[in-house]
Amino acid sequence: MYQLYITSALLLWELNDAIFVDEMKIYKLKRIVHGLKQASQAWYICIEDYFKKECFERCPCKHAFFMNLRESGNIVIVILYIYDLTFTGID
Repeated sequence: MYQLYITSALLLWELNDAIFVDEMKIYKLKRIVHGLKQASQAWYICIEDYFKKECFERCPCKHAFFMNLRESGNIVIVILYIYDLTFTGID
């Protein structure tokens, strides 16, 4: 079992929504900033897209649970909790 904490999870992905920061001024943020409501959602969408690209299947009842069954019979399980990833499997 391995555990990772992604320290730069919010630095790499673009933000698609307009964010209103102040009543007097409107700011259009291009990158995700820690502390925004949209930050965790944007991170989850990005990591889910990556797992789909790598042929992982998401559990229908636990959205933070991803699984990949390899041709060799090995299984890789990833559990996502905010910015923590826990990897486990047979081999």
